[in-house]
Amino acid sequence: MTLDQSAAGGIASPIAQKWDRVYAQKQVDDSPYPTILDEAQHLLPTYGRALDLACGMGGASVFLARHGLHVSAWDLSAVAIEKLNRFAQHEGLPIRAEVVDIAHAAIPPKTFDVIVVSRFLKRSLCASLARALRPGGLLVYQTFSVEATSGASHMNPAYMLMRGELLNLFHDLQPIVYREEALVGDLSRGVRNEAQLIAQRRLTVPSFYLDWVRRMIEIDESAVASDAPAALSRSIEKHRDQLVSLESNIGSETPVTPHMLSNYARIETTRATVVIDCRGETRRALVFPPGDFVMPTDLPGAALIELGQIVERVIAVLRATLGAGDYPCFLPLPSECRLRRLHVIVALGPNVENLQSQPTSLQEIEARVRDTLLDPLAGV
Repeated sequence: MTLDQSAAGGIASPIAQKWDRVYAQKQVDDSPYPTILDEAQHLLPTYGRALDLACGMGGASVFLARHGLHVSAWDLSAVAIEKLNRFAQHEGLPIRAEVVDIAHAAIPPKTFDVIVVSRFLKRSLCASLARALRPGGLLVYQTFSVEATSGASHMNPAYMLMRGELLNLFHDLQPIVYREEALVGDLSRGVRNEAQLIAQRRLTVPSFYLDWVRRMIEIDESAVASDAPAALSRSIEKHRDQLVSLESNIGSETPVTPHMLSNYARIETTRATVVIDCRGETRRALVFPPGDFVMPTDLPGAALIELGQIVERVIAVLRATLGAGDYPCFLPLPSECRLRRLHVIVALGPNVENLQSQPTSLQEIEARVRDTLLDPLAGV
């Protein structure tokens, strides 16, 4: 991860020195986490990478790490970072705290599953923060409003939000929770002083699913352009019985004999089963989601997105081990299926005709596919 820091030993700017003095009097275990995390707790993933931006003493970092996330914690204060790292090491928490000049940090895109920002505002960073989320990732943000009912006289309006501004700053994300009560109603009650936003980077539907939908509509002979949803439903119902009658055992399509094992691998994890099959003329990898699903439309939305991400991981391993090139993937139509279980086929090129003579063996590919499926932190 590339970070812009003014010096290897820390950042000694006047503002850093100011916060060093503040945090010298504080301890990590006395630091509360942002109140918005109470709203977000049930929305958070239980694994993945999180960024606590302008983390201070790390209340949010500790909360996220105890929720199961691996946390990168960034702040200007070397004092706060040193205390947080020491606390994390003592508690055995997966937190890596770093001194970072956040205003000039290079935030890598598609890296984090969760980003938390509390009481910090640098408007020029907002687009980078949105891009730093992986598809489906969550932004959890709260900071002061110019319509604060208390403490406003001690704050710089340049670092406070206008009404509705937080939504506009992250317009590329999909809002899930937004709260800004401003100066409306009984000012002695509710959440005043701050605006709060929980927003998600939009999930991308896998292209192989969209292609399967298009082809399923096309095979309905009575379909017209304005009737696409109905045509898809007719095709699904027409072919479901045909699929249900097929064998569900993954190994049943082509039995494995001892002399074939050198060109066949099967990797099973809780997230997916991947078969690499180079025994015949058609060399391919098959990716099966968990469960006994028949049609891709049977998958819950989140499971479909994850299947797409797993296929991307498998293709990334193939490119890294077998060489660059196209690895087209598709969902077979019912007429093309020999198995009942839903699966994605990734076509392998002629460069894998004899895997055992390749610099990268099938055993190494198998190990790397298994590693990427088991690693919850792996990006795509």
